[in-house]
Amino acid sequence: MELPEGAYLVSNVYEQKGKPAFAEKVSPPPERNKQWQKIVDARANHRLCDVFKTKKEYEAWSKTKYTNLNERNSDHMGMH
Repeated sequence: MELPEGAYLVSNVYEQKGKPAFAEKVSPPPERNKQWQKIVDARANHRLCDVFKTKKEYEAWSKTKYTNLNERNSDHMGMH
């Protein structure tokens, strides 16, 4: 994993709506093998992920993502 230490890594695999199977700061290099095992345990390895500068940036994006998704689903289903 060659991501910068401290970046916020979020899997594109979800346990439930809005809750990624894996989400945490990228560990320092000496701790990356341990972190990789957590990713594998979450079954998020070899899948797409999103990388953010900070957890706060992820949270802001996540709120927007699910707000827009809910609006699209409501429109699609004919709900108003």
